[in-house]
Amino acid sequence: MKTAEDRPVRYAPKTFYDDKDDRASDTGFISAEGTLVGPDMDGRTFLHIECRRGQGSCRIADLSNLGAARSVFLHTDEYPIKSWNAETVVAESDPPSYGCNRVRLTIQRQAQSVEYLRIPMPQADKSRCQAFDRKPYQWTLGNQPT
Repeated sequence: MKTAEDRPVRYAPKTFYDDKDDRASDTGFISAEGTLVGPDMDGRTFLHIECRRGQGSCRIADLSNLGAARSVFLHTDEYPIKSWNAETVVAESDPPSYGCNRVRLTIQRQAQSVEYLRIPMPQADKSRCQAFDRKPYQWTLGNQPT
């Protein structure tokens, strides 16, 4: 029998909201949340994303269940919006030049989908970035695997 510490943390199901307000460059709000799913993702990272066109950025909060004893870590960040149109919103992190990776979020508004692409930085200090694979990863926002 598994103890509570052995069971994974359960996250809420995927949600998506788009106010579809594209009347002006200072309007528009999109919110999405769910678990990152895809290669090498085991349902331990949950994202909450809020994009405000008027502010020119997407705010991201991620919860990651790392290690034993149901430890959950919170990380927040803000990514500048690179483009916003009726079909797609793209935001990309702006790490320092020595950073290990950058992240590009692509939100498909009609499909209500979010793609999370982690891209290695070519000039990254290899000794500082040993914990990261030197390959891009493409994940999507979905429901946590059972």
